[in-house]
Amino acid sequence: MSVIWLDEMTHLGVRSTLLSDADWGPNAVIRHEQDCRAILEQNRREANAWRPEMQRNAIGGRKIASIPLVLMDWFKRWGIVDKRGRVVDERAFMRALSDPELRYLRTDNGRRLA
Repeated sequence: MSVIWLDEMTHLGVRSTLLSDADWGPNAVIRHEQDCRAILEQNRREANAWRPEMQRNAIGGRKIASIPLVLMDWFKRWGIVDKRGRVVDERAFMRALSDPELRYLRTDNGRRLA
């Protein structure tokens, strides 16, 4: 039987749960979950409202995506970002954001990036 030793929600909306046997056996598991619906809905609204004149901000940058933390874990496993979330393989990052299966992350017109 599993016992929940820790169950907390961070300010970023990530729930961390520590499960183990009652006697702290070797089968302890830490599970992280995030409800991404609000982020993906905001991405959809921004993509639908996108206009070419919105491309650059005051310092020349532009927002192209909002990526939930659980997907950043995938990017870490794929070697695209480091453990701090910094992009280490820009070409693979742009390719991933241009992938039609990850379209829901984009906040712009969806034009291919890489």
